[in-house]
Amino acid sequence: MEYVVQSLKEGTEFIYDYDLKNFYDDAVGVKCPAALEPSIRAALIEMIKRIIPALGVVDFARADFRVSPEGEIYFLELNALPSLQPGAGVFEASRCLGLNYEQTILKILEAARTRLKITGKGGRNPKRLRTLKNPKVALVYNLRRKEVSDPDYEHEAEFDSQRTVDALRKTLEGFGLNVALIEANKQLMENLKESRVDVVFNIAEGSNKRAREAQVPAICDLLGIEHTASDATCLAITLDKAITKKLLSQDGILTPQYRLYQGSSRGVEPGLRFPVICKPNHEGTSKGIGDTCVVNHQEELDQEAARQWKKFKEPILCEEYIEGREFTIGVLGNTTLKVLGPMEIAFNPTGGKYPVYSFEAKHVEPSANPIFSLVCPVSLGRELDRKIVAFAKKCFNSLGCRDVARVDFKVDSRGNIFFIEINPLPGLAPQFSDLVIMAEKSGMAYDSLIRRIITPAIQRWRNVERMKAW
Repeated sequence: MEYVVQSLKEGTEFIYDYDLKNFYDDAVGVKCPAALEPSIRAALIEMIKRIIPALGVVDFARADFRVSPEGEIYFLELNALPSLQPGAGVFEASRCLGLNYEQTILKILEAARTRLKITGKGGRNPKRLRTLKNPKVALVYNLRRKEVSDPDYEHEAEFDSQRTVDALRKTLEGFGLNVALIEANKQLMENLKESRVDVVFNIAEGSNKRAREAQVPAICDLLGIEHTASDATCLAITLDKAITKKLLSQDGILTPQYRLYQGSSRGVEPGLRFPVICKPNHEGTSKGIGDTCVVNHQEELDQEAARQWKKFKEPILCEEYIEGREFTIGVLGNTTLKVLGPMEIAFNPTGGKYPVYSFEAKHVEPSANPIFSLVCPVSLGRELDRKIVAFAKKCFNSLGCRDVARVDFKVDSRGNIFFIEINPLPGLAPQFSDLVIMAEKSGMAYDSLIRRIITPAIQRWRNVERMKAW
């Protein structure tokens, strides 16, 4: 398998360095099988056959070589415990042998069994290991039934449309999966048990109270069902903006100064630098963010915070408004993280002096939005690009996210990156949701994005099933 850089300046050597592997991985492609002269291929195979026993490597490994323009082969290093993340090099290579992910894992297990002389006796069931089929999947969702024009639309704004549910179901079925549609209502637990599903693809926002996004993962944990995306703890934490900011601040991540207003007759605690933006502390989809949410002095702040408190009946986050450019970045994976974007929400002059990604703007088709345009890919320069990628990954890891998330941030005129918020349950509406648009503009088709989200969950389920079999 050959690593190929997408663009290389004339006269420079391709070195698969730290930056390319960790920050610019999209710039490196894979050619498998590698384009090699038959004699060089034969020499490489002979060399690896000598290296493996010499180093005492067993079961599986990955060796790296460099071939000079003159055809000289240099051994660089050997990884006796290479990544088993779906899409890793060992699986790209094994596809040339006609092996999929599961079959490759079984080959590794069979090698260990043979080496250790383990048979099928003693309660183990190797046959079951070889016959694991695709799991039955439940797509669990909250359905939006009201139209944008409905006065009560805001109550269902975070829910998904029938179009999104249908698109996800069609995509999952395209992977050969048996998919059940289950709405996240009060009968959810009974419906999951009756459907006898193995994996839940979770897009449900939940209902009532600030930990609502944790409802579906918590029920899945109770029933022993694997699910996509972050667990209940992570989703409960991240829906509370103030707690999220507090945790990330303690981890050294820059975030705007804030106060939490909880209905006090004394107004918002002073001390913030104006302008200040107000928004509900436990909401998503930019609820509460509109024409009046950015204020310029204490009296306006007290009035706006009280207005939102009365409307949403929950604490109101009041934080310093960061003047600068606004971005969002997608993160996929677990051990090995892949980023999508960043994508800039580039505001037009009509957005005013203090533009915001408002509730109304989020419900207009991106291509027809008069307030801003979505620009992706976008570069802020090599050094800042590197910092943004590291920043997004650190937020993802610090909060214990899993499989997928989207991080929103702003960059001021001095290049300071401020965390704004994170969504570990981002929208997946085709051609509409920010994460989907970022993926498409980064060259990742919709079905590829969904596959990247569900594959780790299926792998976790398979690991549990294999443990049961052994």
